[in-house]
Amino acid sequence: MRMIAILLCTFYMIGCQAGELKRRADHAYFKEDWTKAHQYYQATHKLAPDHPETLIRLGETTYHCGNILKALFWFNKYINISDLKSKANLKVGKFLYLQGDFQHAEAYLKKVVALKKDFVNVWRKLGRLYQKQKKYPEMCDTYKTIINLQTKPSAQDFFRLGQAAYYLNDFDLAKQNLEKASKIPEADIFLKLITKHKEKVSLVSATPSVRNDTNLDWLSISRPKINPSKLIRPSKSKIALVIGNAEYQKRELKNPVNDAVDMARSLRSINFDVDVVTNRNFSQMETDIHRFCNKMKTKPGGIGLFYYSGHGSQVNNINYLIPINANIKKKYDVKYKAVPAQWILESMEGAGNAANIIILDACRDNPFRTFDRSLKDGLAFMAAPTGSIIAYSTAPGKYAADGSGRNGVYTKALLKNIEQKNLSLIDVFMKTRQEVLEETNYTQEPWESSSLRKHIFLNK
Repeated sequence: MRMIAILLCTFYMIGCQAGELKRRADHAYFKEDWTKAHQYYQATHKLAPDHPETLIRLGETTYHCGNILKALFWFNKYINISDLKSKANLKVGKFLYLQGDFQHAEAYLKKVVALKKDFVNVWRKLGRLYQKQKKYPEMCDTYKTIINLQTKPSAQDFFRLGQAAYYLNDFDLAKQNLEKASKIPEADIFLKLITKHKEKVSLVSATPSVRNDTNLDWLSISRPKINPSKLIRPSKSKIALVIGNAEYQKRELKNPVNDAVDMARSLRSINFDVDVVTNRNFSQMETDIHRFCNKMKTKPGGIGLFYYSGHGSQVNNINYLIPINANIKKKYDVKYKAVPAQWILESMEGAGNAANIIILDACRDNPFRTFDRSLKDGLAFMAAPTGSIIAYSTAPGKYAADGSGRNGVYTKALLKNIEQKNLSLIDVFMKTRQEVLEETNYTQEPWESSSLRKHIFLNK
């Protein structure tokens, strides 16, 4: 009896501890402090490994922290222990859809309709997903399925099928479905729009030369008027600044200069306009970054890439890149004698690029902790603004290996993948992560924080 009482008391204490950790995790989650929430959910998971809500929240926070591969691991674990597989897959699919990760969202939503073939709303979400990805044959087939599943399809279902048919140059099918859409009572709210679209299809089908990219505006059900003067026109420019700092007064590094030179060579091979500089002091780094951002402003709408290899530090969760002449004795010295990474990010954001890429191989052992133990190891997590991705050589607060060869472990793997043709940027970082994990026996795990709006191919 005494043993049973002890066991019950132990389970009760574990339950209380897990509940408190989850409460803190939920608080951080709703404040969108993804790093802190992730840490608390991980601690909760150790005490309650099969708690479904903890598992999906682990997936979501890991995803927000930029580690997509690990997020998918948690999502799949959540689905595996769920009793209702269709509901679990739907929850994950919806989350990924809202993040704009249509490729992974598609896989989970397909599993839902495979389990529940008459789930019309999920079919509709798939249809919209295919439209966003410009997979028009799949979009057409999906809306045909949606219509066949219902006794009374909606006007919007016929309308979407008409859109898909138009994209595929099947003007007869487009006219047929637009006609059906116009005859449904609920279509009254946008009858004029449907009528206008029918006329447009008739015009384009009669004179195919009329159909070009500028005529696609009519395909949206509702579209706000945009002042063309405020649009940033897409550009083919690809501009990069590469910095490698190695010759520090305290704890010199072996690889950063090689990393910078080799990275510049790789980027030039895929048509980047690259400025590469090494062993820079504070004022030189400031000048380099100003010049880089001014150059991007002259060619807006392209891709901007900033790469840094060297020492970095965090103070109060703000990341700083350390110049070679930094004389740091106390924590408060850092913000006056080092370059804040957030400033670089905001400067690039203001340059009008279609996409910004920041790569930080800057998580080496912190030499300045010798002077001030309050300085934290590694870098802090930074949230990427819309249209940006920030890649770290290792997880927040962790060390990255400097490497025993010519390059650091992370940069060596990145150099193998960044020049590959027809490989999206996300896939470049995923392959790099896997190679680093394998080389370091899973002790160093690169991370990314991404808010990219579409897939980017550096070498297509």
